[in-house]
Amino acid sequence: MALGWTDIDDPVSGLHERHEVGPSMEGTWLSLETGKFCLAPMFGVRAAEMIHERLSRS
Repeated sequence: MALGWTDIDDPVSGLHERHEVGPSMEGTWLSLETGKFCLAPMFGVRAAEMIHERLSRS
């Protein structure tokens, strides 16, 4: 999921925000704010670690 009010070709779209990035978990819902598309692989690893930790506690 990405928070953007318009398409990526719009310079003022929320898709171009560079702050408050990374994975976050609320209950069983995991959200991934990449900030920049090049950060997605690193945040994917972090998200997988968060899911693994969550499942380990169950």
